[in-house]
Amino acid sequence: MTNQLILIACCVMALCSTAAAVQVLESINTDTAKRLLLSYDLQQGNYNALAQHLSQLPEVTLNQQYFKQLTLNAARTARLL
Repeated sequence: MTNQLILIACCVMALCSTAAAVQVLESINTDTAKRLLLSYDLQQGNYNALAQHLSQLPEVTLNQQYFKQLTLNAARTARLL
């Protein structure tokens, strides 16, 4: 069910309202949805929202830690350009 909601949010983003898609992703409240929101935040240059969404992701596994670090590095690089 969650994957279907994420697919719906992506379709809404592509076809209609980005704001509506962001609302759907925020309401889903899964790690996958949060990762999609991180991508959107980075593209929009919304670093405050990116930091908020990033802080909500777990750091239990090494892969999760790497993902957070890479996302932070991408955000820092984007701010410098």
